[in-house]
Amino acid sequence: VGSDENGYNIKTSPMSRHDENLVEAYNCYSFIPEDWQYKTNYKNYFTENGDKTCDEAITREAISSGELCYKLNGDQSEIVFYQEIGEDPYPTIIEKELGLVYLKDGVYTNSDADIIRTADDLYKFAAAVNAGDVTRNAKVVADIDYSAYGTNGNALIGGSDDATSYAGTFDAQNHKITVNWNLDRATCGRAEGMGGLFGRMANGASVKNLWLDGTLKGNGHRMSGLCQNIKGVNFQNVVVTVNIISTWKGEDSDLASGGIFGQATGANRLVNVVFAGSFKCKDNGGNGKNEWFAGICGWVENGLTTLENCASIIESFEVDDVSAVGSDENGYNIKTSPMSRH
Repeated sequence: VGSDENGYNIKTSPMSRHDENLVEAYNCYSFIPEDWQYKTNYKNYFTENGDKTCDEAITREAISSGELCYKLNGDQSEIVFYQEIGEDPYPTIIEKELGLVYLKDGVYTNSDADIIRTADDLYKFAAAVNAGDVTRNAKVVADIDYSAYGTNGNALIGGSDDATSYAGTFDAQNHKITVNWNLDRATCGRAEGMGGLFGRMANGASVKNLWLDGTLKGNGHRMSGLCQNIKGVNFQNVVVTVNIISTWKGEDSDLASGGIFGQATGANRLVNVVFAGSFKCKDNGGNGKNEWFAGICGWVENGLTTLENCASIIESFEVDDVSAVGSDENGYNIKTSPMSRH
């Protein structure tokens, strides 16, 4: 607010020049260049009154980082503005597949998923899920050897009850994750059982484009190559090449072991899924309760589980020196299937 060399008024505002109470501004933002000569003495014509807000000054970084785009979409219930961060200099109204802007852990990003580059990233993701953020999504961007984290129960994605079941989308983007684990359910906090990468999954959870490889050894009674229990889950484009060694002793429950998952309820769907591995549950000195084994589904308890374009390749099967369907010396059932026990 000043005058030029001839005495004429120069009045500027980054948003609007108007008399008092003639304009109301809601969720509006202004950028002023560093070299603007009136930057230090312009007048802000907006007044703050209830939900009426002054236009907010923003930085160049806020524009390029996606912050402005995110803020312009308000509470995110209706997306109008898009910006591909690193490509678009400003927000645009042109809908773009990669242009959605999310605020994740204080960073503006075009992905609502955690980016998993290392074993440590994967462990932190699992810990966040197990702490209650069960709908968290992940995208894997490199092959990972996860073996070193196998002694901690938090390494498995998803807890051991319904409330902590994983319910997000895990996209490995065609990368391989290796697990060579020897798990004890008492020390790793898994009272029921464990899978090669996931604990319990439910409520629309999805795993896709994953190759899981290695050896899983443990004493849980839901010992399975990929996941412990599922309820309303989707698997797509998944290959599991895991050797499963059960040291379960039959103290408190039946054993259900599957190449992909141990137990299923509800509606589940598996598309383009392959298990290629082995089972060993032999001479454990237990009480001899029922034992169920299958290449894909250890035990489908209820609901409908649909398999499409799936294969089970059991390279080796060593279970208590009994036939495929029979009983042990105490009369307990031994039930196996190359694909699904249900």
